[in-house]
Amino acid sequence: MVRPCILLPSENIGNIHFNPPVITEPSLLVATMGTGVYQQLANNVRLAPDPANDAVEVFGFVGQVRHARIFNAEGKLVRTYEPAPGQLRFLLNGIMTGSYILELTHTSGAPIRSPLIISNH
Repeated sequence: MVRPCILLPSENIGNIHFNPPVITEPSLLVATMGTGVYQQLANNVRLAPDPANDAVEVFGFVGQVRHARIFNAEGKLVRTYEPAPGQLRFLLNGIMTGSYILELTHTSGAPIRSPLIISNH
């Protein structure tokens, strides 16, 4: 039979000592929250042809593209484009067949990503 035992504060039998509290300067936590505007832009972006062969064209992009980048399935950067204003057609020569992500960076700095399938057949 196990008997309950009540410990009452008496003496420090474990020899445990705590340091006095340290008071530090106040800190500030900043949280940035999206407004959903760029998500709306991303929902309008379409790539053609799908799957792409030698080039891909972007439709539905609002504004100017600062730069475009293609990443492979492992997240490795495959190609970077610095398009002229209004240019939304990107050559894919030399990129192997596979699944990629086309990342368009808006002039505001917001990245918009879209899946890109390349088929060289």
